[in-house]
Amino acid sequence: MKTIIYTSFECLIKTEDFEEMLEQNQHLSFDAQPHSLVVYPIGKTSRPSFEINFENVTSQFYRIVQKEDKLLVFLLDGIYVKNYKLYTLSCEGEKCEIEIGTNEASFACGKNKKILNLPSQIISTECGHFRHIAYIKAISNEGEYLLAYNTKNSNAKMFKGESIEISQEGFSVEKSASGYDKIKEEYVVTKEGLKIKERLFSPLNHSPSNEMICYHFMNRILNGDFDNALALLSPSLQSSLSANSLREFFGKVSYIFPLSAESCFAISNSKNKIYKFSLSNNKITEISD
Repeated sequence: MKTIIYTSFECLIKTEDFEEMLEQNQHLSFDAQPHSLVVYPIGKTSRPSFEINFENVTSQFYRIVQKEDKLLVFLLDGIYVKNYKLYTLSCEGEKCEIEIGTNEASFACGKNKKILNLPSQIISTECGHFRHIAYIKAISNEGEYLLAYNTKNSNAKMFKGESIEISQEGFSVEKSASGYDKIKEEYVVTKEGLKIKERLFSPLNHSPSNEMICYHFMNRILNGDFDNALALLSPSLQSSLSANSLREFFGKVSYIFPLSAESCFAISNSKNKIYKFSLSNNKITEISD
């Protein structure tokens, strides 16, 4: 495959076999891909030399494009520009500076700074604060985000949902999850900080089959929906358990994977667990780990 180097600036090209000077907007071609290729820019001492890594097609210093039987390498000027929107808020006397980029945002208060990266590009944002909590509401192609920053202790949190609504005392996050029509979480900000006020669960309106009942039960445990998880237990088991006892027994479940109709792997409190179930008449009659 033929390799062609295009440059937008004067530079010295070095390979393992030879070196050659290139003027601005000139190109250099090779019959094969060099094993190593280093570029030394000329005329601007602030511009560093760099090596072309042919496995990394995108860099602030070059772009690599494969077209038919040619490998095209475009040398760039090395200037990497990020545009940020800047905001300054006063949160109960604390000055908080906010910077919002393409897919990241930062909060700075005093000597502390927190940077949060979003998995998708930000389309639009709005900023504000509840008491001492500064926030950014960001809309992207993958949903809506609420980035919250506590100016007193420098803690930062990120919330994601299909819809996020801001109120005078806090915000609500509406999201979808397997087995649910929707889950809505309401948060308020008090003098102590950000707290959850209420979780509202709307399970899909159908009874799970005997093969899926354990999965639906563990899925509700995963989402913290202990009241609706109780509804999948037999009457005798329900009478001996409560939402709090389920919470204590299962702990904080962060992942589940059904192994069979009567067993499920889970990560609970960062530990691997296998839960086993006994079933009768589409209800769970016994649980063990």
